[in-house]
Amino acid sequence: MPTKINSIPIVKLEGIIILAQINTIQMKQLNLFFIFSVLSVSAFAQMNVSKKDVPSAVVKSYLSQNSKGATDSIWTKETMTIYKVHFVDDGEHYEADYFADGRWIKTYREIDQLSIPISVTNRAKEMYADHKIVKAYIELNNDGKFYALDLLKGNDKLTVYFTMGGKFVK
Repeated sequence: MPTKINSIPIVKLEGIIILAQINTIQMKQLNLFFIFSVLSVSAFAQMNVSKKDVPSAVVKSYLSQNSKGATDSIWTKETMTIYKVHFVDDGEHYEADYFADGRWIKTYREIDQLSIPISVTNRAKEMYADHKIVKAYIELNNDGKFYALDLLKGNDKLTVYFTMGGKFVK
């Protein structure tokens, strides 16, 4: 027989007290809310992983591109199919993204905004006058080497790309 608080029956499950007077609809809503909350947090969380838990194709691809194979690299699992490695090369911090099958996506490093060529900065300000440059990167991907700028307007963030020569790409 359940315990009662102020004559309302309660049920205790693994340390959680549930009031038995909650109706079925409210309970379903609470369950859905809880499930959605757990899934949304886990879906967007980066998860650190041990190198031994990274698919061998990913590690092999990383080592073939980075012959130094930084021993202090940190691996994260970004999504179910994307792995990221954080590493240092010649004193610079880099991040590289790979699909789980080992295909390389991109390698990039954050740069100081003062390192962006003035022509790129001016073009970004001209095209997105109401945005502020919040971060800048040099990115290498299958399409080439680019300046990537994170722009912010209120809560809206977008990333724009320029060639190393300063031409707007996307």
